[in-house]
Amino acid sequence: MPSVDERLRKLEERSRADIERWQALEGDLKAFSGIISCMFAPIAAQTPAIARVIVQNLQAYENVARMQNEHAQMMQRLRVVREILEAKLEKGGSTGADNGAPRRRK
Repeated sequence: MPSVDERLRKLEERSRADIERWQALEGDLKAFSGIISCMFAPIAAQTPAIARVIVQNLQAYENVARMQNEHAQMMQRLRVVREILEAKLEKGGSTGADNGAPRRRK
């Protein structure tokens, strides 16, 4: 049987590996969200109606994924991206990117 010191060392190694995986996942999520935001910005500026449909489609897909009990990480990514896009759409709508059309209430 391994000594207490060996067991603690191995536990520390596993703990470090877990922390590195979580940090990698967080970085991946930030990069993915940044890419989507960069792609969404010109769409929202040019055609806000299409941008709204994209956000609605993401929300519908997220709801279906939740009902089908899909992978939690996928649903988290969908939610984060949708929330970022909604925020960008609201910013664009408030700056007149929708060509003066009145903003719809939720």
